[in-house]
Amino acid sequence: AFTDLVDFTNSRLSYIPLDLMLGFFVAGVLNRFWYLYNIIGFMDNIALMTALYVRGTSERARQYRRNIVRYSQLTQ
Repeated sequence: AFTDLVDFTNSRLSYIPLDLMLGFFVAGVLNRFWYLYNIIGFMDNIALMTALYVRGTSERARQYRRNIVRYSQLTQ
């Protein structure tokens, strides 16, 4: 199955240059990185506010803080 895909792509390489495909891939990776870099501050604010408002030294309070930050990270 994979070798068939490789053969198909190799036979069509003259139609679509490899440089063009690589350029699209790199652009997508860099756009994702730049998006995550820009929203790091957003996560920092949530983590600081969670630490401020969810007080306590018990295991349950620690789990609440951890889960709030984890779930907010998943929404991004």
